[in-house]
Amino acid sequence: MKKLALPVVLALFMSVSFAAEQALGIDLAKQVLFETKRVMSAKAGEMRYHPNEVLAFNIIFRASNANSIFKEVYQRGGSAGKIYALIGLYLKKDPDFGKLKDDFLSSIQGPVYTQYGCMAFSNYDAKQVLRTWLEGISNGLWYTDIVIKERR
Repeated sequence: MKKLALPVVLALFMSVSFAAEQALGIDLAKQVLFETKRVMSAKAGEMRYHPNEVLAFNIIFRASNANSIFKEVYQRGGSAGKIYALIGLYLKKDPDFGKLKDDFLSSIQGPVYTQYGCMAFSNYDAKQVLRTWLEGISNGLWYTDIVIKERR
């Protein structure tokens, strides 16, 4: 059996490890969006932090198969998860966005908790939350800037 040089072994280990970490990160991000009951903006609250949902959204948004992941979140998530999925599909310009948005608007009932910056609203109608986000994205409003800019 031929022995591999240590740098080759480390390189192989690191590439497998990175791929595994990336898959784990995506799985955790999906779970966050499957279970969330709230729709949050980036830079929330007085401390302007990024909520877990926004971080999860960004992990999925940067994945090479983001559209299929967002569709899975739409199928398996609750009202708030579906909103995140629709926002992602809208920003990715997915051809199925319109069909899924119509499905959401015709079938979803009930409230979701929302927070835009430091403004928190509880029990806000899920349909109105989606409409507000899509309108805000179209108009470039600050509270819908959900994609976190990468540092250089």
